[in-house]
Amino acid sequence: HVNMRLEDDARFDCLVGSDLMYDRQHCTALAASVARRLRRNGEAIIFLAVRSEELLIAFGKKCAKRGLSVGVYAPTKPHEDLEDFSETTGGHANRPLPESCNEYWDLVAEKFS
Repeated sequence: HVNMRLEDDARFDCLVGSDLMYDRQHCTALAASVARRLRRNGEAIIFLAVRSEELLIAFGKKCAKRGLSVGVYAPTKPHEDLEDFSETTGGHANRPLPESCNEYWDLVAEKFS
C-alpha cells in the first residue's frame, strides 16, 4: 500500500492543473488548494475551459482574498485558416446535476477554506 497523501506542510514552486473548475462552488476549493500548496513566489498554471466570464471573475476574487494574483491568458487564433477558438464550444457532454450536489460542493468548499 502506497500512501499518496501529502504532508500538511507540503508546498511547491509550481502547480499545474487542467479542467479543475466547472461550477461556482469549485472556485473556493481551488483557490484554497492553490493558496495552501503554492510556495511564496511560486506559480500555478491552471488550464480552464471557462464558458462563463462570471465563473472566471469569481475564481479571481477568491484567489485575491487569499493573497494570490491572477493573470488570464486566452487562446488566440494561431493561423488565419484555422477556426477562431473564441467561437468554439467544447466537446463535453454535460448533464444537469441534482440539487443535492450543490450542498455537497458547498461543504467541500467550506472544508478547504
